[in-house]
Amino acid sequence: ADLEKARELGPKAHYAAIGTHLASTRAGLGSRIDEVSKQIDLAKWPGPVLRYLRGDIDAAGLRANAANSNSIIDQNQRCEASFYIGETLRLTEASVAAANFRAAREICPKSYYEWIGANVELSKSNL
Repeated sequence: ADLEKARELGPKAHYAAIGTHLASTRAGLGSRIDEVSKQIDLAKWPGPVLRYLRGDIDAAGLRANAANSNSIIDQNQRCEASFYIGETLRLTEASVAAANFRAAREICPKSYYEWIGANVELSKSNL
């Protein structure tokens, strides 16, 4: 409900769209990626994350889009790319997901949701 309200207040909010999609798929309600990404600029970061979640680009494409000449931005975007790749693979390729969560845990700032999420996922027994 909170994510829906965030999307309602900011229909162009990238992270609300990503969160809504992930919450919907985790709850077994299916993908909402097409619906939640309609009004969003997919060229601007984290737009490539949404493109990855839609299946428009693969993991290598997402990593390429995460690269930035500014080292801090590069680190932060690589952090997010690793986490979201892990999220999509956690049920089908647990070892690859875990490697991505470990990468996110190593490079994400500790204040990032992705750092917290990576640690939660790695604490589960199946990863």
